[in-house]
Amino acid sequence: MRKRSSYEEEEKGNNDRWLLTYSDMITLLLALFIIMYSMSTINAAKFKAVAENMGQALNNPKAAETSAKTNKAKHQATDMQKLAKEVNNYIKKNNLQAQVEVTGTESYVKIDLKDSLLFIPDSEQLINGNSEVLLGLKDLMLEYYSQFTHILIRGHTAFVPGTNEQFSWELSSNRALTVVNYLTANGMAADKFSIEGCSHYSPAANNDTEEGRAKNRRVELYITK
Repeated sequence: MRKRSSYEEEEKGNNDRWLLTYSDMITLLLALFIIMYSMSTINAAKFKAVAENMGQALNNPKAAETSAKTNKAKHQATDMQKLAKEVNNYIKKNNLQAQVEVTGTESYVKIDLKDSLLFIPDSEQLINGNSEVLLGLKDLMLEYYSQFTHILIRGHTAFVPGTNEQFSWELSSNRALTVVNYLTANGMAADKFSIEGCSHYSPAANNDTEEGRAKNRRVELYITK
């Protein structure tokens, strides 16, 4: 039997040294993970939500995109509803219930203002050239302006037999334009505005009574997200 040389013994010892290095590395990694775990607190609910979203994104990218858009829409809807609530509070605070109405949904806010609150009779001129109500509404709208897609200003008149048809069209259009000009002159950007003159063709009430005609003479702010 051949006796191993000292060189062969040394070479075998060198070949086994990588096991010691590997063992040391595994030990250090284990210690690192233990330290990291002890320094962190895992929120199981959040971890589960992240895992589910990641799985959904990997398995169905379109569904994940739709879910993200839905969550964004819910956030915007909350802002629109909050605007409607703040406008309603403003109306109550200033005792404007008989002259201003607000309707709010997840997709729009509609504010109706009677013409007697804003305009000189049969004119597109603002009373005294200004409107504290429009300024108050402007301040509320500016808080949510980034959420708006469009602000449509509609002018409406009432049907009175014998009224000149051209005058009715012009009055409704010019009143809508007056409101836009006033709002933009007082700090609102004009890029999301448009106007409509509806004459007496979109009544809110019956034109057979003076009370109904008073409701029909109005300016409507229709805000969409």
